[in-house]
Amino acid sequence: MLINFTFSNFKSYRSETEFSMVACEDITQDSGSLLTIPSSDELKLLPLAAIYGGNAAGKTSFTQALLSLKHMVCEGKVEYVMPFRLDEESRNTPSYFEIVIVCEEDVWKYALSVFGAKVVNEKLTNVSADRRVYIREDDGSVHFNADYFSAKSDEEIKMANVMAGSIPQESILLTELRRHQGVLQDMARICDKIFHWFYHVLQIKEPGLLGPVPSIVYNHQEFSKILAAAGTGISSLSIRKLTLKELGAPVDALVIVERTMKEGDVRPFGDAIITKENGELYAYKCGTEHVLPSGKIEQFELWEESEGTKSFINLLPVLNNPAARPYVYVIDELDRSLHTKLSRRLIERHLEMVRAGVPQQLIFTTHDVLLMDDELMRKDEIWLVDRYTDGTSELKAFVEYKEAESETNIRRSYMQGRMGGVPDINL
Repeated sequence: MLINFTFSNFKSYRSETEFSMVACEDITQDSGSLLTIPSSDELKLLPLAAIYGGNAAGKTSFTQALLSLKHMVCEGKVEYVMPFRLDEESRNTPSYFEIVIVCEEDVWKYALSVFGAKVVNEKLTNVSADRRVYIREDDGSVHFNADYFSAKSDEEIKMANVMAGSIPQESILLTELRRHQGVLQDMARICDKIFHWFYHVLQIKEPGLLGPVPSIVYNHQEFSKILAAAGTGISSLSIRKLTLKELGAPVDALVIVERTMKEGDVRPFGDAIITKENGELYAYKCGTEHVLPSGKIEQFELWEESEGTKSFINLLPVLNNPAARPYVYVIDELDRSLHTKLSRRLIERHLEMVRAGVPQQLIFTTHDVLLMDDELMRKDEIWLVDRYTDGTSELKAFVEYKEAESETNIRRSYMQGRMGGVPDINL
């Protein structure tokens, strides 16, 4: 689960910005939906967060900050990070990302500072044990905490520091370490846990990017029922297993995929997913079925469906998690092409699953003020983004405003602009 995300000098966010999923102790509304942490009886996490703001305020930039951190960890390389460009100092200052997560019952803090194509600083801490795992300095040197790895001798720690310090500064240490054996094997096990969280648990969905994630392919019968019940006109999802030749994908792209995929790997590829089974690459392509008045089934390609239907299909994994695996869903523009009733039902179903014991969180940006309902969301689950005349964005929790404590109608107070987060229109 996600506890905190802090970042600075990223696009319109110049100053340090902290986003928290920690529940306010003095808000008792819907306490049954709060998530607990095994290592802490006191800390409660929110299952939901909605981020509101005017156009170009910085809502998408927030999701892109998380996405940028995920990409760098998963790819193992520093990618270009756009700093705040409206002052000279920021253009020449590193961008900073820090995330606090729950992974395998422990709380971990991972911090990464990058500038240009290099890592300036990188640090991993086990918060539950109150001990640093490693720190990487701006000269590329790495220092493992001998107290954390007490089973290793001083000589082994020195050797581990030298080996880790030889990793290029263009590479993410966390990602590189997870592949190592020998003296770095203990470090690799820890890093692999954190990498798994970024790769599997953190699911970030951007508007306009549609691809059937593995859960849609492997749970298409259950998802078909949801689609039919949602009034989309779709009777069922169809899944076709194809060879790569039948898929008709560009040869150059497939060569890269084949070279990098391992047995059992699954990767989105356009409107299909590619997987490696028994040494061979196969594609699973997702389509839809509609029932004609005659009772005949008509097959449709995914791209032939409406934007609203495609958006809803892309959100299906949020609505069904039979294995009760931990997921953190981050969705930019939840209400994109969706009717308010459908968006609301998606949120309600997510909360129903959480109350039933499914450990997942849903974080989304939206313009839909009808979702800002006291009966649907707690006050501490609402965030507001403002962009000021100097071009900087500020993300602020609703509960940070003095008026929030006494306000009983959160939608009304938001629309009146008393707490920010609404566009300043002078047309």
